[in-house]
Amino acid sequence: MAIGKFDLSKIRAERVTQSHADNDMEFIDKMNSAKQGHRKLVKLPLSLLDANPHQEECYPVSDGEYESMANSMAQLGQIEPIHVIPAARGRYQILAGHRRVGGARLLGWKEIDCFIEDLTPNLATAVFHATNLDRQELKPSQRMQGYLAIEKALADEAVLNGGSIANPRTTAAVAERTGDNIRTIQRYKHLNNLIPDFLSMLDSGDISLRMAGRLFQFCLTSRKTFQPLFIYLVIIHACFLSFLYSSRAS
Repeated sequence: MAIGKFDLSKIRAERVTQSHADNDMEFIDKMNSAKQGHRKLVKLPLSLLDANPHQEECYPVSDGEYESMANSMAQLGQIEPIHVIPAARGRYQILAGHRRVGGARLLGWKEIDCFIEDLTPNLATAVFHATNLDRQELKPSQRMQGYLAIEKALADEAVLNGGSIANPRTTAAVAERTGDNIRTIQRYKHLNNLIPDFLSMLDSGDISLRMAGRLFQFCLTSRKTFQPLFIYLVIIHACFLSFLYSSRAS
């Protein structure tokens, strides 16, 4: 099977289904420059599978997701294998497929089809975050942290390999390996410079991503020009933009 370029942005919104599993495999190959045969398909006992240590903190499972996945798997079976990497003491860490594993456990399955991947720790980290970023219900701050984590993982991998990954700390490098739009990635990365209160407002839906971008630009200008009045100017600006946004919405 020919492996095409992975593009998370093209994945449909039905996140409780298994239809995006093929894309996980394409992305892993893109990250690792892997050829066919670099993975092994096996059945593994569910008792040997551990969640990624960052799963619950970064991408917690919403209420009902395991149940919805279990319903899908009860009707269709396991459409695609999950992806794991070897861990200590003969165990395996889930790379992509946490919800499929949760659904299988609810159904009482004892084992599940898995691809055992051959990835470095840094590339495994990048794959883990990237295969979670396509989820529609993620908060903007979660997407921001995901893109930043991929960027850092690529940079760390480049250091270990003598710079074999070209320009790892650029938005273009992240875009190349995720298929996401460069401008979209930049917008989310800029959120890291927002005041935490504004990031919370964005996550709660009180301000839009576009408004958050304007606040980012305003913050940069205000820091340089109005240092003593910076926080007050930002608050006034945010209130003004919020008023305009609510007026247009009504």
